[in-house]
Amino acid sequence: MFGLRKGYPSFFFYFRQLNYRAVLIRIRYIILVLYLSWYSWLSPAQAQLKTTRSYSQLIVNAKWYEALENSDSSLYFFREAIKVTTIPDSVASIKLSISNHLRVKGMFDESLACIDFVDSLIKLGSLSDKDIVLKRGHALGKLYTQMKQYEAANKVFEKTLAEIIDTTNTTPVLIVRILNYNGIAYFYRNDYEKAIEYYQKAREVCYKESIQGRDLADVYENIAIILANQSRYDSAYYFIQLSKGIKEKIYDENDQRMKSFYLNYARLMLLFGEVETSLGYNQKAEALLLKQSKSDNKLYAKLLLNIGNAYLLRNDYEKAEVYYRNALHLFSTDIQQEKQLMVSTINNLAFVNLKTGNNEEALRYLKQIMDYNDNALTKGKILRNLANAYAGLNEKKLAVSYFEQYIDFIGKTFTENHPEYALSNIDFADYLMKQIDYGTALMYLQKAERIYSENYEEKNMELMEVLRKMAVCAYNVSDFSKAKVLFEKTDSIIQKEYIVDSTTAHGGSFVSLRISDFYFSRADFFMHQYKYSGLIGHLQNAFYDYEKAISTIDGITIALSDESRLMVNENLRFFYQRAIESAYRLYEKTSDQAYLRAAFKFNAKSKAVLLMSSLRKNLSFLSGVTAEIAEKERRLNQEIQTVRKLVSEEKQKTITNPSKIAFLEKRQSEFIRKYDSLLLMLESNYPDYYAMRFNPTISKVEEVQSSLTKDELMIEYMLGDSSFYIFAMTRNQFIFHKTEGKDELLRQTVEFRKGVSQLSFDQTSAELKMFIERSSNLYNLLLRPVTQELDARHLIIVPDGILGYLPFELLIQTENPAVVADTAAGYGSLPYLFLQHPVSYMYSSGMRLLQPKDGKKASENLLAFVPDYSSGSNRIKEGSATLPPLPFALAESERVVDIWDGDLFKGKSATKQRFLDKAGKYQVLHLAMHAHIDDQNPLYSKLVFQQQDSDEKTMLETYELYGLNLQAELVVLSACNTGSGQLRLGEGVMSLSRGFLFAGVPSIVMTGWEVHDKSGSELTERFYSYIKQGLDKDVAMQKAKIDYLKEANLLKSHPFFWASYMVVGDTAPVIAKSKPYNKIVLLLIAFVFVSLVIFSFKKYSIRKQKSSLNKLQ
Repeated sequence: MFGLRKGYPSFFFYFRQLNYRAVLIRIRYIILVLYLSWYSWLSPAQAQLKTTRSYSQLIVNAKWYEALENSDSSLYFFREAIKVTTIPDSVASIKLSISNHLRVKGMFDESLACIDFVDSLIKLGSLSDKDIVLKRGHALGKLYTQMKQYEAANKVFEKTLAEIIDTTNTTPVLIVRILNYNGIAYFYRNDYEKAIEYYQKAREVCYKESIQGRDLADVYENIAIILANQSRYDSAYYFIQLSKGIKEKIYDENDQRMKSFYLNYARLMLLFGEVETSLGYNQKAEALLLKQSKSDNKLYAKLLLNIGNAYLLRNDYEKAEVYYRNALHLFSTDIQQEKQLMVSTINNLAFVNLKTGNNEEALRYLKQIMDYNDNALTKGKILRNLANAYAGLNEKKLAVSYFEQYIDFIGKTFTENHPEYALSNIDFADYLMKQIDYGTALMYLQKAERIYSENYEEKNMELMEVLRKMAVCAYNVSDFSKAKVLFEKTDSIIQKEYIVDSTTAHGGSFVSLRISDFYFSRADFFMHQYKYSGLIGHLQNAFYDYEKAISTIDGITIALSDESRLMVNENLRFFYQRAIESAYRLYEKTSDQAYLRAAFKFNAKSKAVLLMSSLRKNLSFLSGVTAEIAEKERRLNQEIQTVRKLVSEEKQKTITNPSKIAFLEKRQSEFIRKYDSLLLMLESNYPDYYAMRFNPTISKVEEVQSSLTKDELMIEYMLGDSSFYIFAMTRNQFIFHKTEGKDELLRQTVEFRKGVSQLSFDQTSAELKMFIERSSNLYNLLLRPVTQELDARHLIIVPDGILGYLPFELLIQTENPAVVADTAAGYGSLPYLFLQHPVSYMYSSGMRLLQPKDGKKASENLLAFVPDYSSGSNRIKEGSATLPPLPFALAESERVVDIWDGDLFKGKSATKQRFLDKAGKYQVLHLAMHAHIDDQNPLYSKLVFQQQDSDEKTMLETYELYGLNLQAELVVLSACNTGSGQLRLGEGVMSLSRGFLFAGVPSIVMTGWEVHDKSGSELTERFYSYIKQGLDKDVAMQKAKIDYLKEANLLKSHPFFWASYMVVGDTAPVIAKSKPYNKIVLLLIAFVFVSLVIFSFKKYSIRKQKSSLNKLQ
């Protein structure tokens, strides 16, 4: 028998506690209870007869819709069923089912009223089914849990369990469910020990009573979640796989009941570092959510949160932020109901901004939620992020204060043996390491190591990371023996648990990142040892670890957004520099060419990642990718960038439109998911293209050398920490040189660039002398080490960092700058580098090997565009200054068109749309127009075409160029500073001109600064004349500049007027195409010429015959 629950809340208690609507509901239910009791006592036979008519079918329908998770339809049939039965047991059972549906819908008052109704029936003694008491306790406990009254839920569950006297008459499944949900309530109270105690009890009942199916799977799933939160990943993985196996047997993968499991499974896979697996199960959950008849914002928001977390682990912060913001829009529709998830999402947005260096934006998010106290885990993470935000803002006192609050809060809430306490100590240690306080950091890391070692399993990524950081601290306080032991322990875990073979790690990109961190750290340790001991063995160990680290990390940026790939590459930059340093030292000591080639490989990996990927894309025909797939990828990229721009513009407005931002961000996430799906398809169906595009084999030294002609010299630079490296190669020689004094090089470069790009009309001898001195100094730093290889070669410069702003053509070789200054007759008479050497530029040496082998297929010669800015109405945006006219642009373009027999669109006809329609047909594009460089968002830099009705139709932005399929062999960007822009480490100057390289144009002529003067037009015309003669582009530019200087006066010989123009990319000649009517004219001329020759010959023959006849006569 069961004991009945005592101490039920009184009617007057509810009258005081609930609103009047709830009270009225209860009055109605009490009346119905009295009626049912009377009716059942008066005529039980009639009641039974009425019940059997339609009750069974209604219940079947209700449960069928319940299985489909169609709550509204299920509720309808349950409510219809209650109308046709007066049997108290049936009514009570239906009321509890209705209560569950109302609870799920968030209608807590109505749900509680249904349970009160059942309580009334129990009090009256009208029920014969003893399981009703258990069902009622289960329903009330779940209701309290969803209302976040976890302690009350535990009391209900435990009281219900205590009332079970004889389990032989009790349905075991009900006991399992109560035990399981009691564990869930304890889990939400952060009492993991109690939670797992009840889960284990539930599991024991399942084993004892041979309960299989969903209930056992749910118990396994909950055990896995607890174990994962305790960092006991082996056991967690085991139990979640058990749960998965059961659910996949009893449910089809398209069954709606699988979507919540898929979401939990995806979340757990992230904790195991299996990012790709997680994304796959998120896709399965999304497919089910999209099939629902009614949208479930809560689950969909959880899905977006899951996907955001996956991208966060991939270090793809841009995509993570898009998904978090979309989740936030869904949560904000029901703040109270989903407050916990909403707070977690805001906290994650803050974390993303911390990772991208936007500390003020992170702090803005955190201030919205800093008073949140409902969930201890989330509260701890908020405190941690606040500490890191203030650390990023260099508010050290506040940072330390919040770290101390964080550690104290976690210790008191979870005890000092909990994994969260370990993490809090690790986070503070990370901060201390950045402050170079390695001794104190080591103390906090030791606390974390003790927790993981004593309480959790060896296969633990966190333990591996703690040991690595402890080792870093140890060698930084010169405790090399301790560091060595700690690195050995870490390596043991890696080799045992994560390494498949000598070069491959399993566990996904997250694990690869952690393992690469270990190799980088140990390599630094060996470099420290080498500096102290001078032993070459330490240096070799450092080199091998750098090589392993870089090899491990290869390929993890495949699916990242462009911005995130740039950020990852910038973060790796420091390690590439150290790897090159180790290779250089070994090459210096051993003269082994293998180290030289390795240094070149490291440098190549660090350069122009995005640009190289785009150039490889343009070779997709080599690997069989269809035109339709290439177009689909182009279109998706274009859509992502377009929506990204619209979101950015809306956020920058003084008064923003939140609903518009929400809509646009939702669209952005949809396009990103489509693009990621396309990448998965490419990887599966076109592996050659995928490998070439995203994870290519880096070009070898020998391959680059073989691509050079006998009169070419390629010089590539790499800026290190305090020094810089020079890689110089011809077809037969390779020089690897290191020079100290990077800071001096940067200072000289900035000053020199400023001097040539800003005109001083008062040109004094002192300024000329300073120019010669700086130019000579830069030559000595950058070119003197390879002087013996210069001869009269063509120079291909691959700059690095700020060197991308330096016009190398202006460097001067002299032993005595003062003598040159004294004898010079102005800037026009100086012995510039370009006078002896044609100069061109590339962003990476690998560009040399990625030019299409079959050439371009343009049908027309040259296309020129010259907008008219004289109206004064042209603006970059509303409120900005009008753009000034370009006085010499039209005359220049007309002359260029004449030289090349091209087509000109000027004034009103020079529109953006016309350019987009026409550009793909021409082999040379000449654009004489204004450009707007956006340093904050380089993709939004603009070419300004002819003004039309709206700015959107006027501006051609850089990201739009990326999607064009141009056949041009050369683009000349005249009269605008298209070579300037934001500098990104490794990638180079993010100039507008790069957009044309992305679009497949192999060669660009760009300007480093604006020159609105006739001199620029004259130089451009000369360049085109030499190109028409079939000269290489770098030679044509060299001769054009020489000709210009021969005629320039003293003022116009200043480099400001002519040195801005530079050739980037391929330097091969452009062979002009003959137009059809030109061929006809040539044929006619040839015909007339031949006719004249024939006519003359015949006339001569006739005269000769007559002369012969006269002689005979």
